[in-house]
Amino acid sequence: ERTLLRNGNRLLVGMNHFFKVNCPKVMDMEQSIMEDSTMFDYNDAWHEVNDANPISSAVDQYMESVTLKHQEDKKAALEQQYEAFEKYIQSLTAGGFTPSTPMTPGFCLPTPITTPTGLPPFPFPANPKQSVKSKFFYWAQRKEEMFAESLKRLKADVIHANALVREANMISKELNKKPKRQTTYDVTLQIPASNLRPIKIKAGQFVCEPVIVVRREGMSGSQFWTVSQLESRLVDMRDTYNDMLNGFTRTSESLNGTPHASPMKIAGIPMNECSSLVIDPFFESQEHHNLVGVANVFLEVLFHDLRLDYQVPIISQQGEVAGRLHVQIFRVVTQEEMDETSNNGPETLLGKTITCRVRIKRASGLPEKLSNFVFCQYSFFNISELLVVAPANEAANHSSCPTTVIFEHQRDFNVMVTEEFMEYVRDDALSIEVWGHRICGHPEERILDTDEKSKSLQNRWMEVTRRLETWSEVRELNDNGDWTSVEVRHADDVSTGGIYQLKQGQQRRLVVGVNVAAPDGLPISIDCITSVSIGAIMAVKSTNNLKSIDSYQEEDLDKIRKQWSHALKSRQYYLQHQLDSLSAKSGKSEAELDREHSLMGQWVALTEERTAVECPTPNSCIPGAPCDWIAPEGVERHIPVLFLDLNSDDMTGEMTSDENVPRVAGLHSMLPLEPEGNLLMVPIQKYDDKDHVATCSWDSSVHDCPALNVPTNSNDRVYAIVKIMVRLSHPCPMHIVLRKRICLQIYKKPSLTEKFFKKMLGTETIHRTSLYYDVVAHIPKLRKIWKTGLHWQ
Repeated sequence: ERTLLRNGNRLLVGMNHFFKVNCPKVMDMEQSIMEDSTMFDYNDAWHEVNDANPISSAVDQYMESVTLKHQEDKKAALEQQYEAFEKYIQSLTAGGFTPSTPMTPGFCLPTPITTPTGLPPFPFPANPKQSVKSKFFYWAQRKEEMFAESLKRLKADVIHANALVREANMISKELNKKPKRQTTYDVTLQIPASNLRPIKIKAGQFVCEPVIVVRREGMSGSQFWTVSQLESRLVDMRDTYNDMLNGFTRTSESLNGTPHASPMKIAGIPMNECSSLVIDPFFESQEHHNLVGVANVFLEVLFHDLRLDYQVPIISQQGEVAGRLHVQIFRVVTQEEMDETSNNGPETLLGKTITCRVRIKRASGLPEKLSNFVFCQYSFFNISELLVVAPANEAANHSSCPTTVIFEHQRDFNVMVTEEFMEYVRDDALSIEVWGHRICGHPEERILDTDEKSKSLQNRWMEVTRRLETWSEVRELNDNGDWTSVEVRHADDVSTGGIYQLKQGQQRRLVVGVNVAAPDGLPISIDCITSVSIGAIMAVKSTNNLKSIDSYQEEDLDKIRKQWSHALKSRQYYLQHQLDSLSAKSGKSEAELDREHSLMGQWVALTEERTAVECPTPNSCIPGAPCDWIAPEGVERHIPVLFLDLNSDDMTGEMTSDENVPRVAGLHSMLPLEPEGNLLMVPIQKYDDKDHVATCSWDSSVHDCPALNVPTNSNDRVYAIVKIMVRLSHPCPMHIVLRKRICLQIYKKPSLTEKFFKKMLGTETIHRTSLYYDVVAHIPKLRKIWKTGLHWQ
């Protein structure tokens, strides 16, 4: 169809040839059109063509869905943040302070002493609350503008990447006629290693950017190129395409002047064979190392006399946990610093040179496909040197777990504490990159068997679970007037760990302690024991049914199973909706068939995951799993669950939505046969901050229970419940309640026969009983539905 061309019209010939129609003999009225068209350069023409492409409309739809999701999340979070700021302002106002944050109309200057009213020298706003709200929403509006600007920039980058991919796919299809050598290019979103630093995330902008996924038919796995790398390769692709049209074959002799032609540089290929090969700019023949993820270690511990020993999560470029890196960081304290006062705040270290010691012990839980030739690299503060950490013993690594690599690296850094260093410690972190090589022949996507699926589910539960141990002792005065722990005897019909032997009419002290029992799992930090209570005295006859009387309860376990079941139902609804939409299509592409196959596999996995939580296998890491083990002496066999019920996206809040009530977990997790309100608080006389051990004074006569004042018959059992209130500082400031049931026996005086046999046999006695708790922060996030990334065709 013929089209009449006019002055200033623009033409597109082929894919990258843009022309402008310029007619000199036009009327003066068209001169302005010509002047405007002269300002239209190549980039403007390129964007004009790509904006009208169907890819642009698909990107618009995706960006619109992202914006709608952001608006839904923001609507609920904005009011919640405002309420938190409002409570913060009210608390400051009640205490006589005035905030000066960007969200609040504070006055930075203190009130002068000469002001009799105690008010600032200038008046308050007419409506402070309304002013606070307006400033807060202005701050929120600025964040919304930043989000819109970042979204616009991301859209332009994605359109640009898709245009390059479209051209690369067309050239690859023309040059590679053989299906086995066909190379395809897709676009996905990925987080660069530089954007996985905390200072980049705090900037409030998008941390992801488009990358190119390169796949070759007949080869497993894929390569990831940057957009600039594809642009550089496109130059060679176009030259190769033009050479084919002109009948010229590029060989190894012409390769020497081409910097990007890497296939001909493979070692071990004879030159006579290389001469017959054609340059392949479409695929990187030499396998490079792949980024497993980045582990960020915060360095505030350097300003204190503490040692950070932590399993740091390795965050992949998809924003997921790809393993753990065991790191130790601390400040090497010299003898002079030890002789100084204990006031070692950050300000006291200004101008001094400190020695920072960094230890990288091992990496565990790495992806199996990237666990070959693993190494780390990092740079400390402003030191330009990039340190590469190699495995300690390659032979030992092969003999151990394939997903665990041992480094045992140690390095000391002498740094002068300046304002710049303090800002670096406060706002940034030590970012350690973990790199690996893809195992040859290991497919990127493979079908997992039942054992591997169960292991993957257990690993996800391990990340949100940590095991705590609570123990208790009873101490009495001996003949020398010293407080000694009473003996705990084993009995087959007692499931609480043993029977405490208490002397009649003695003063007693109750000693309780809490510590972290498992080395891996949810990061938990115990702040202190705030209160200890004991009560619910119960005297029963010794029968076979007494084995069910212990410290086990399933209140929190039921909450976990309900939330997990609800999450699986939501996921099932989503899968059903996606499968129905795909089934309704007649002509399906290869990508849609792969997606349908993946959705069907996840549909089948739903039943397995639901069964794994409702009926877990023994000794698995899933909460509520039966304990098929021989418990140590004095330890209860069954392990109860304590559910913190935190928000998986934000675990920093301490107060609930109700009137500044602190969050308490396990408060209503009553033990079987426990009466309400029948526990008495005992005063804490001594507390050990390091080991978290509380020594309390206990007068058993205050319970008004005859079973604690008279000797216990041989066929009777006396039970009591010890309740411990513990404050946590991590994962968020909150309180937890731990309950431990103990069994007591009152005797009048020790038997001489028992003393004689004990000395003759030399039996080892225990003095405490303990109980393990599995603390679960929240249910783990479900696996992503589709992991092939963003691709518009």
